[in-house]
Amino acid sequence: MYAVIEVAGKQFRVAKGEYILVDQPENHPVTTRVLMVVDGGNVITDRSKLDKASVATTVAGTVKEKTHRAMKFKPKDSGRSSKRMVNHRRSRTKLTIGEIKF
Repeated sequence: MYAVIEVAGKQFRVAKGEYILVDQPENHPVTTRVLMVVDGGNVITDRSKLDKASVATTVAGTVKEKTHRAMKFKPKDSGRSSKRMVNHRRSRTKLTIGEIKF
């Protein structure tokens, strides 16, 4: 059994026991919306039935991603130039998927 959910504007295919990384701060409440549930060969996409469905998620902490580096360069006419390195390390919230209730 798996479900397709929407969290923070993005869609994820999840099953029980998996985890996903979400671009949402850890201190904000996590709201999930169930878009589709697949149980064996039975696919449910009816909106009236999916309003009763829910996916239990728990926040497992934050994960820092790999550092992305970029270089800024400004050429000058007088022979002096300006160079500098900029780094960015994005942090994401790790959500553990619990039970899929339908």
